[in-house]
Amino acid sequence: MNPLLLVEGARVVRDGKTILTVDRFEVAEGQHTLVAGHNGSGKTTLLRLLAGQIHPYAGEGRVVVDGRTDWSQEEWRQKVAFVESDVDWEHAAESTVEEVVLSGFFGTLGHLWHKHPTEEQHLQARSALDHALVSELAGRTFGTLSTGEGKRTLIARALVREPRVLLLDEPLAGLDTEAREFFLDWFEHITGLGVTIVMVTHHMEEVGPYFGQRILVRWGRLLDFVSVSNAPRVYEVAERSALDLCPILSQGTGNDVWLKREDQQPVFSFKLRGAYNFLANQTPGKLAKGVVAASAGNHAQGVALGAKRLGCRAVIVVPETTPQVKIRAIQRLGAELVLHGDSYDDAYAHAVELEKEQGLLFVHPYDDPLVITGQGTVGEEIANQIEGNLDAVFVPVGGGGLLAGVAQAMKRLSPETIVVGVEPEDSDAMHRSLLAGDRVKLNHVGLFADGVAVRKVGQHTFDIAVQCGVQSITVSNDDICAAIMDIFEDRRAVLEPSGALAYAGLKKWVAEKGWQGKRVAAIASGANLNFDRLRHISERAQVGEKREAVFAVHIPERPGAFLALCEALGRRPITEFNYRMGDAATATVFVGVELRGPQDRASIHQGLTTSGYECLDLTDDEIAKTHLRYMVGGKCATADNERLFQFDFPERPGALLAFLTRLGPEWNISLFHYRNHGTDRGRVLAGIQVPTSSKLSFEQSLLSVGYEVQEVTDSPSLRFFL
Repeated sequence: MNPLLLVEGARVVRDGKTILTVDRFEVAEGQHTLVAGHNGSGKTTLLRLLAGQIHPYAGEGRVVVDGRTDWSQEEWRQKVAFVESDVDWEHAAESTVEEVVLSGFFGTLGHLWHKHPTEEQHLQARSALDHALVSELAGRTFGTLSTGEGKRTLIARALVREPRVLLLDEPLAGLDTEAREFFLDWFEHITGLGVTIVMVTHHMEEVGPYFGQRILVRWGRLLDFVSVSNAPRVYEVAERSALDLCPILSQGTGNDVWLKREDQQPVFSFKLRGAYNFLANQTPGKLAKGVVAASAGNHAQGVALGAKRLGCRAVIVVPETTPQVKIRAIQRLGAELVLHGDSYDDAYAHAVELEKEQGLLFVHPYDDPLVITGQGTVGEEIANQIEGNLDAVFVPVGGGGLLAGVAQAMKRLSPETIVVGVEPEDSDAMHRSLLAGDRVKLNHVGLFADGVAVRKVGQHTFDIAVQCGVQSITVSNDDICAAIMDIFEDRRAVLEPSGALAYAGLKKWVAEKGWQGKRVAAIASGANLNFDRLRHISERAQVGEKREAVFAVHIPERPGAFLALCEALGRRPITEFNYRMGDAATATVFVGVELRGPQDRASIHQGLTTSGYECLDLTDDEIAKTHLRYMVGGKCATADNERLFQFDFPERPGALLAFLTRLGPEWNISLFHYRNHGTDRGRVLAGIQVPTSSKLSFEQSLLSVGYEVQEVTDSPSLRFFL
């Protein structure tokens, strides 16, 4: 079957410059099509080509309407009606609405110029007025109409000859919110009239599900056709989030930096997009018994909101360690909450059991094509919102759903844009997988950016990342803290660690690559932050921003030694100074110093060493920054056979008692330090005395504890102080 419209191998040239190139564009009968692009992209030129107002350059290519290329101008106008955006309304201001519609038979606007419409033409005009919902305005003069009424009148004028194709150029432009909503609702009626619509718009995602084909025009070229399936239904729950140009971030990096504000979604995260797209594509039968998901954070809220919107039951399984702030957020959305286990893996396993036992539909947090497509609307929006080229977009990565969706969207809509996945250094499953060429499972994941703490990325997400050629970068926790601070300074918004992760990667990437003057975007993916974590973030942000360095320094235990150390540091501001006597001859100091510039850290270390101090730079030492700064000193002559371990503890009542019980009463704990940073898991530094003769039995006891553990006895910073 031949397409109703076909443009093939055509170029449009103006003043010697090619302004539009069309390799192939086709529209089947009834295939309503959206054409999106920014001003000057060539989208209106495409409509003029379809309307027969202009022709391909030098006979190149062809424009086919209803199987033919040789229509006369009058026949073409009968087949294809064009409602232009730049109509001179004043020319018809004194004509009645009915006269404007009737003028469509004669190729004029408003004035009939002594033409005498037939009774049949009057009937057709009234029918067109009815379809445009302006029949009650027939006697009004055109110049007294509102913008929305005037646009619908012009559409009625175009419909009066019963064309096969209706071309609409920016019909939503200039409308207020109420008129815009009315117009969007009216599309459902007009798309059922038997006329095929091709419409130009700035924002394809705002128009609704009536347009089954969507394309993007960028810099005079048509990109691949976009199949939208049910993706527009995402906007039943999600907002089209802002893309903010950030002046402070731009100045700080030397590049134009945009933030995609997914932290402004109803659940303060992008996760509702994928969850709802999955749910909205299910049959009523599949949703009848309800849905189940495992999560302790943003995915849970997305599923709960989507289920509430669709009127189905939602069961959310969360670890028993989940903070109350997240539990309350899930419950407010009407979901049934099940607390199970200490970790996400425990909750996931139980959710799978409930899926089988109760016949529930499992909603995967990332590794499902529908979830990926829903998350990909973030990328579609970025491509549509950015004016001009975009050099790179930075995406936070956990399981990879957002990365895969954005990568697909960018490959389709902005193929010149580099897509970079960003992960914490201690949760870099995608980064390692891309390097290995296959999915890698991590033995341990970091706790700080809990929104992306995933041991193994999805199979679908990994395959898409490889196919789309995504790149990756990792950042430290201090980098993330600095990014949170930077974004707060620019936007006055406080993001969660995973929410600021993409900007942390952007910042590191442009510095390492030496990028200047580039156009880059980062996805601010969420703001579900426990308030208690702000303390830790603020403490670490200065280091991440390279504004602070921390050192351990041995000084002689005698009067005036502190003064001498301060003199050696010069007139630099001291940010932290911790000390405890070690023995009669030597004192150990933990000191933080504000940096003047990138090279100042090495300069301070060199200066202290030159001055005769034994000095250790702790700025990149996680043990020192997490524990030692709060428990400086403590060398103990009686702590024989002491071994030091770092444990990851669940934050729940009884966790310490359970730890001691499982470890057994025969081991003496010689050191213990813990600090709560507002996460659902905490870190503990413990010293345990283990006689050489009991090493084997201790190793067995350690295995029975059941918590993640790392021996740190040989840590240079610990040996320095302990």
